[in-house]
Amino acid sequence: MASATIAGLKDYNVIGCAKHFPGHGDTATDSHYGLPIVNKSKAELLNNELKPYKIAINQGIEMIMTAHILYPQLDNTTVVSEKTGNEEKKPATMSKAIITDLLKGEMGFNGVVTTDAMNMKAIADTFGESQAVKLAIEAGADLICMPTVLYNQEDVKKLDTIIDYVEDAVNNGEISESRLDDGCRRILTVKENRGILDWKESNFSLNKALSTVGSATNRATEREIAAAAVTVVKNENNTLPLVVKEKQKILMLCPYDNERAQMIMGYNRAKEAGLIPDSAEVKVVRYNGLNMDAVKENIDWADTVFVNSEISAASRFSSNHWLYSNVEDIVDYTHEKGKKSIVMSVDKPYDVQMYANADAILAVYGCKGSSVDVTEAIVGGVTSSKAAYGPNIIAGIEVALGTFGAQGTLPVNIPVYDKIAKLYTDTIKYKRGYGITYQSLLNKDTLNDLISKAESLDSKKYTEESWNKLVSVLAVAKEVANTNGVSQKKIDEAIASLQSAMDALVEKPVETKPEEPKKDDTKKEDTKKENTKKENTKKEDTKKDNVKTGDSTAILPLVTLMGLACVAFIFLKKKRA
Repeated sequence: MASATIAGLKDYNVIGCAKHFPGHGDTATDSHYGLPIVNKSKAELLNNELKPYKIAINQGIEMIMTAHILYPQLDNTTVVSEKTGNEEKKPATMSKAIITDLLKGEMGFNGVVTTDAMNMKAIADTFGESQAVKLAIEAGADLICMPTVLYNQEDVKKLDTIIDYVEDAVNNGEISESRLDDGCRRILTVKENRGILDWKESNFSLNKALSTVGSATNRATEREIAAAAVTVVKNENNTLPLVVKEKQKILMLCPYDNERAQMIMGYNRAKEAGLIPDSAEVKVVRYNGLNMDAVKENIDWADTVFVNSEISAASRFSSNHWLYSNVEDIVDYTHEKGKKSIVMSVDKPYDVQMYANADAILAVYGCKGSSVDVTEAIVGGVTSSKAAYGPNIIAGIEVALGTFGAQGTLPVNIPVYDKIAKLYTDTIKYKRGYGITYQSLLNKDTLNDLISKAESLDSKKYTEESWNKLVSVLAVAKEVANTNGVSQKKIDEAIASLQSAMDALVEKPVETKPEEPKKDDTKKEDTKKENTKKENTKKEDTKKDNVKTGDSTAILPLVTLMGLACVAFIFLKKKRA
C-alpha cells in the first residue's frame, strides 16, 4: 500500500514522506504527551519495523520523518540537558547512530531527513528549543519541523535565537560544516528533482490553488477513492446494500455532532441517485451525552439503525469506555427489538471484530467530520461548500445504501482482542485482503449493452450529420457509464438519448451504376452472336446457291415439265402435217 502511495505521489510531482522512523507502532505512549520506549533489538527491528522503510527507500521515497522515541538497544547514549540539568537519553530524533549510521549509512537513504514536530512533549519536556534543534542537526536531521511555536510577529525572534545557537555550535566545532553541506545538498537535490528551484509565482498563484483544491473535479476523485476503500466484513442475510422501502425509517447515530453532516450527506446522495423513496424518513442523532433511554426511544422509532464506532486504541474496548459500550448497547438493543443494525468503523479498523449482534459491519478508515451545519447538508449545500469535510463517513453510507458497490479489502490483519486479558491474541479474525463485495443498486447493464452496440456500427453507412450527433450522445453516455454514484435517472436519460440517436441514424443513399456484364456472360454473348452470324450467312449462301447451281432436287420438276412441253409440241406439229 505504501509503495502504491509513493508511486502515486511521484506521478503528481509531490514529495512523499515516510514516518516515523524507525517505527512508532509498538508503543504504549503517545509521543505528543510523553517519551515512548521501544526496547527491541536491531535484528527484531530489521525483521519488522524497518522493513517498510527499506521498501520505501527502494521505491525512491524522498523524505523520511524521525520518531521522538527511545530505542535503547540501538542507542543508549546520554547527553546533559540544559533544561533539566540531568543526563538524558537521546530519542531517535537526536541519535546519530539511528539517523546517520543506520538510516543514511546502512540503509542507503539519500533523501531528506526531517524531524517530527519539536514542540511535542517527548522532546519539549526534556530539552530546550535551541539545544533540541542543535542535537537533531548533529544527529543527521536535514529539516527541523516546528522548532518553536509562532503565535504572533514577536515570536519570530525565537527563531533568531535558535539560529544563533546553531551558528555558535558550527563555529565551535560541535556541528561540522560537512554536516550542514550534506543537509543542504539533500534538500536542494529534492527541490531540483521536483522543479521547485524553477518556481514561478504565476504557476502557483493563490487563485489557481483556490480554484483547484476542493474543486468539483477534486471532490469527485476523492469520492471515488473513499468509496472504493470502504470494506464490508460482515453482511448477515445480505443486509447490504440496504434497499430502502416506502415509508421506511432510518436512524443514524454518531458520537460527535461534526459527523452528522457526513451521514446525512451520504443519505442525500443516495436519494439523489433515486435509491431512496420520498416517503422514507431519516433521523441523525448524536449518542454522546444522551442517556440510553433516550437512545432507545429513537431506536423504537426506526426500522434500521446505522451507528458509528470510533475506537482509536485497544484500551477503549471496555464496558467502562462510552465510545465502545454505547455502540455495543445500541447494537444489542436493536437486535433485541428484531431490527437491523449496521455498524460503521470510522477510525482504525480493529473494532470490526466486535459487536456480535450487528447485522452488517463495514470499515471506512476515517472519522473526519465537518464544521458545516447539518441543516446545510440536508439541502445539499455541503456539496458545494468550501468548508473542509471528510469523505469517509459519507462514502460508508453511500456504499451501505448501494450508491456505490462494495469493493474494499482490509489493509491489515485483524487479530482477536481478548477483553479480559486486555491484549490482542495471535488468532486472526479477518485476514489482510479480506472484504465482502457486492454491486451497486444502480443498474447500468442496459446502458453498457447499448454503448457496445453503438460502438459496433459502421460510420461509412450513415450521413455525416446523423453520425456526428450519435458520436456526441455516445460520449455523454460513456461518461455516465464510467461515473460511479450517478443517479438512476441520469442512467435512464442516457439510455433514452443514445437509443434515440441510434434510431435517428440516416443511411446514405445507394449509388446505382450501370451493371457491367461479367466476363463469362460477355463471352457467351459474343459466342451466341457469332453463331447467329454464321447461321445467317449460311442461309444466305444457300439461297444464292439455289439460284446459281440448280440443285437437282429443286430443278428436276422444271426439266420434266419442259420435256413434256417439247413432246406435246412435236406431236401437234405432226398431226397438222
